[in-house]
Amino acid sequence: EKGPEHYRWKNDSQLAVALGRIESAMKELDHAIEYRGQNSAKFFNSGDKAGVGDLMRIKQKLEDIHSDWNKSTEYYGM
Repeated sequence: EKGPEHYRWKNDSQLAVALGRIESAMKELDHAIEYRGQNSAKFFNSGDKAGVGDLMRIKQKLEDIHSDWNKSTEYYGM
């Protein structure tokens, strides 16, 4: 039988990986937003521009998750 420390360690390891992926996704979104912003007129032949609003909203959601990470992932009993 493994003690609580093992399960907490495993949980913390999994959460650290997930947090790292969220942070990576935010960085990649920064690059995507910058690229689209710089090249938005080149996406279409009609003179339209590709917007970045939805990408910025996705990034904001990830930032909200990131800022609340510790509170949202703390242990609690049921």
